[in-house]
Amino acid sequence: MHSGVAVSSDSLAAFEELKMGHHATLAAALFKLDSFLSSIVVDSVHSGLSYADFLALLPRDECRFCVVDFEFEAEPGMLRDKLVLIAWAPDAADVKDKVVYATSKNYFRNQLDGIIAEVQATSLHEAAHHEVLSRLIRL
Repeated sequence: MHSGVAVSSDSLAAFEELKMGHHATLAAALFKLDSFLSSIVVDSVHSGLSYADFLALLPRDECRFCVVDFEFEAEPGMLRDKLVLIAWAPDAADVKDKVVYATSKNYFRNQLDGIIAEVQATSLHEAAHHEVLSRLIRL
């Protein structure tokens, strides 16, 4: 199901920049729905973060889509990085917003070529580093 929400050209450009970047540390882009709930727009773009810094950016009462350039050790001495979409919908978020985000997620993901994994998170525990890592290890 698609909610009819559009993806702004700035959002696609921010994703492409994140995808093409070669980051020595964590890089992330956060996206949100505009005030009319009609378009997905860039909320913020970050680089040079620790994963804890990234988690601190997540609002406790608002939904977000986050794309994270997630670096991990696949095997001893073998570093990899993969693009992960985190659909952040905390319990304290408005129910209407959660519904619009949920119905827009697949459409948004389909616009982002290169996303390897997806995590649906309603709490910091569900968005924790080890949770994302466990998804990537299974791929």
